[in-house]
Amino acid sequence: MPIKVTGVFTYPIKSCRPVSLPSARLWTTGLQFDRTWMVVNAANGKFLSMRTHPRLTFVAPDLPPEALECDSLNALPEGLVMTVRAPGMEALRIPLVPTYKLPEINVSVWEHEGKALDEGDVAAKWFSKFLNQPVRLVRHTGVRPCDDNYTDDMQTAYSDGFPILLASEDSLADLNVRVETEHLAMQRFRPNIVVEGGGRWDEDTWQTIRLVRSPPLAVKVVAKLLKLPMSVARGLLRATRLHLLLRRDATRKEAQGKFFSVKPCSRCKMTTMDPETAIEGMEPLVIFDSFRKGKQLGFASGRHSKQAGWGESVFFGWNLGAAPLNTQTVNVGDTVAVLTRRQNIGDHHRGNKIP
Repeated sequence: MPIKVTGVFTYPIKSCRPVSLPSARLWTTGLQFDRTWMVVNAANGKFLSMRTHPRLTFVAPDLPPEALECDSLNALPEGLVMTVRAPGMEALRIPLVPTYKLPEINVSVWEHEGKALDEGDVAAKWFSKFLNQPVRLVRHTGVRPCDDNYTDDMQTAYSDGFPILLASEDSLADLNVRVETEHLAMQRFRPNIVVEGGGRWDEDTWQTIRLVRSPPLAVKVVAKLLKLPMSVARGLLRATRLHLLLRRDATRKEAQGKFFSVKPCSRCKMTTMDPETAIEGMEPLVIFDSFRKGKQLGFASGRHSKQAGWGESVFFGWNLGAAPLNTQTVNVGDTVAVLTRRQNIGDHHRGNKIP
């Protein structure tokens, strides 16, 4: 069975709800708009997440279609807004291009400390009211390097550590067979790219992959009607006025280049929270403990010194990088071609120099 991309998600505000996209550009920090904003404690600038503030799961940002055509945050036209909604709250509108110079404040997310742009008092009051404590909404600025134990020069915005997270529907299906108490949705794991095919846990062996765009619908139709190869059907469309049909498919951009797996994603209690209700349970951490520990998977015996502490951690999904990151696109329907597989499951690719 071919491996296909079945979902593409960006999370504009850290720990809040995702925006599902048919196609997404990749910026230098990951999928466009991913974790560009986060909520921080007003007193010390420390980030807030669903781990400590479950109500964030009810906050739903929405992006205008025009914003998704831009190659970077700096390329956005004026006048576009991100609309943020939550139960019992009036809609909050955040200009994607600030209408005035935003002040800088000191913030921290995990081990990273740096500057961020404060989105102002209106946004701060909105989130403070919803979370019932003084907070600020901040926008990413500057450069936040990824952990140099695993990469040479990648960066991210306010993700936990890396620019892209991939997860497999096949692996989730296997997990749900093992969990007898409830059905676990993919959004518990907050991936950017969801794939199907290849078999359960096959992604553990992937080292480098390429995303190959499926032929546009117009090409498929002409090829089927005239019984032509795809390449001939595409050439026929381009040579006639029917090439206009190709433009209607232009919202799905061409996938280019390669992606590489950097590090398996360790999992915490956030996965035990139902994203629709904010109710916490025990799974999947209990069942993960029986078969997805680092010491069971061989992750604790790799070449990086930090891996020595992975023995008791549990893992689901893989953090990815790309080369070059800011020229890639990801489309629902893309085929995943596995180019290389790691010889030892405990070995992880370092840096963005594709082998």
